[in-house]
Amino acid sequence: MTVRRGGAIWLLAVVGALALAPTGASAAGWLPAVNASPVLSNASQFSGSLQDVAVDAQGNATAVWVQWVGLGDTKILEAATRPAGGGWSAPVQLSQAGEQPLSPKVVVSPDGDTAVVWFGFDGSSEVVRAATRPAGGAWSQPVALSDADEYAAEPDVAIDPQGNATAVWTTGPQFEYGFVQTATRPAGGSWSEPVALSDESEAAALPHIASDSEGNLTAIWVLGGEEGIIQSKARPAGGGWSSEAVDVSGEEALSSYPQIAIDGQGDAVVVWQQKDIPAPSGFHYFIQTARRAEGSWSTPLTISTEDGLAMNPALAVDPDGNATVIWVWAPLATGMAHGLQARSGTAGGTWGAITYVATRASAFDPSESSIQLLADPQGNVTAVWEGWSAPNNIVRSAYRTVGGPWSAPVTLSTGDSFIPAAAIDPQGAVTAVWSGRQGTTQAVRSRVFDPIPPELNDVAVPATGVVGQPVAMSVDPFDVWPPVATAWDFGDGGVGSGATVEHCYGTPGERTVTITGTDGAANTTSASRTITIEPDAGFAAGVDPCAEPEPPDAPQLTGTDPASTDESRAPGPGPSCIVPKLVGKTLPRARSLLTAAGCKLGQVRKAKRPKGKKRRVLVVKSSNPAAGAQPTGGKVNLTLRPKSRKVHR
Repeated sequence: MTVRRGGAIWLLAVVGALALAPTGASAAGWLPAVNASPVLSNASQFSGSLQDVAVDAQGNATAVWVQWVGLGDTKILEAATRPAGGGWSAPVQLSQAGEQPLSPKVVVSPDGDTAVVWFGFDGSSEVVRAATRPAGGAWSQPVALSDADEYAAEPDVAIDPQGNATAVWTTGPQFEYGFVQTATRPAGGSWSEPVALSDESEAAALPHIASDSEGNLTAIWVLGGEEGIIQSKARPAGGGWSSEAVDVSGEEALSSYPQIAIDGQGDAVVVWQQKDIPAPSGFHYFIQTARRAEGSWSTPLTISTEDGLAMNPALAVDPDGNATVIWVWAPLATGMAHGLQARSGTAGGTWGAITYVATRASAFDPSESSIQLLADPQGNVTAVWEGWSAPNNIVRSAYRTVGGPWSAPVTLSTGDSFIPAAAIDPQGAVTAVWSGRQGTTQAVRSRVFDPIPPELNDVAVPATGVVGQPVAMSVDPFDVWPPVATAWDFGDGGVGSGATVEHCYGTPGERTVTITGTDGAANTTSASRTITIEPDAGFAAGVDPCAEPEPPDAPQLTGTDPASTDESRAPGPGPSCIVPKLVGKTLPRARSLLTAAGCKLGQVRKAKRPKGKKRRVLVVKSSNPAAGAQPTGGKVNLTLRPKSRKVHR
């Protein structure tokens, strides 16, 4: 499976380990939103955060964010972790005192090794720094990766399954484009000295880096500044970077906003925004892509229409190499909708039709931004982005199953919400984080898209039961994201809830018991069992064998009776259970007598029927304790035997 966050890709070997929805299961959607960070109580309209998130192979998440209260206030970089199915930890500060951190990127290996990069202004220059954390360990102190006498920015980072991390960034004079540098940290080791990746004599911008499952790296950037030629270099695992950069886009030098992803075979896909100037009166933007297979890049292919403004593409690639691209669309012609468009293509290069993922109510509304696109191992795709619903920015999402259409967008946030980031685990669960503000409060908010229905384990429904006798049933529900609500349909019109239930059947026959588990995301799983209810001839016609016995009438007290005085009416401890005579009584009659005596029915055991004997009505053989005793807790256990037949002479 290919997982992408912050330009970093890692491939997971998940064949044979994927959770499949059981029979009778249905998938739903998003769990309720929670806070990933502490809440700011003095937030202003300028309060907010920049955030990123990554997950390991088990679905454990790490989120990082830069928090600020208002314009010009000191910013801090913090990190928090969340086990799959659990809550967010208290944050840990990663940035140094007095630093002004920005643009955090986090990556996590399948085993949980973590690397974070960012850049910050220390009063004299902008420096790219990094912090790391081994799986289950503590965060390291931040380390400067770039030269202190340069201005570095635009960091990105990748980590391979072995925990080796590699960062890229741009560096150069203040207020000028620089060139791309890189540094590597082997698992458990130290960061290397930075080396140039792009031509130091030419401007470069917007670097990204990705790793495949073997640790082979691919880096891309824009040569010429934010608009130019997309170039690429590769580095095999344990080796050095290729000496010459390869041009991925055309020679027009009008390419920008590149994105990269790698599939299960190690083939790379790049998409970017391409500019065209058809006339002096204006220009168009459209989306192009290229694929590297067996070491060679394909000719760029245009996948959007060229008669409008197609911008800011996002990319996801599944393990089989199927790619999905989504972009912001603004038509130049009237009568066309503004919004998000998408297109999917196979590893063989066949692309489907362009479809709308979301549309805007008005062409004058703010455009979509911060688009996140994620593919799971089966090829299902989830999109998360920042949208607009007056008067607030909002976080929205849409989902597309393999070969199916896009779902209608859903809103994930409340209040003013912006700059979402998202990551996906091998089971297809998506963790999204964003900056959320309501009134004078602000926090990093988080939500999980849970596509996996709960499991119903150890379903226990007896094969047989007897009319009038309670039948115990149970199930052990499980979900990574608890709790699971369990509902029972007993097949006779009766229902129940909970992991352990009892039900009394009033008529004989075969019944189908259906158990349904529902998790917090409204995913459901159901299971069915059959039970045969046998008759009990001890019940007279017209009698409900499952009716609750009527409580005994309270004694009528008179004014001349000493028991009627005010003192005697004061609350007392209540009657004690004295076991009545039960031997020879049918179970329903015994239950009524126990209730009237203030006792409770405990365990009921039946004597085995000799082979070849016909079924007979069961009566009480013995009680424990015996008649006249006062049991602790008032519970009486019964043993039943077949009723003796009368012999007529």
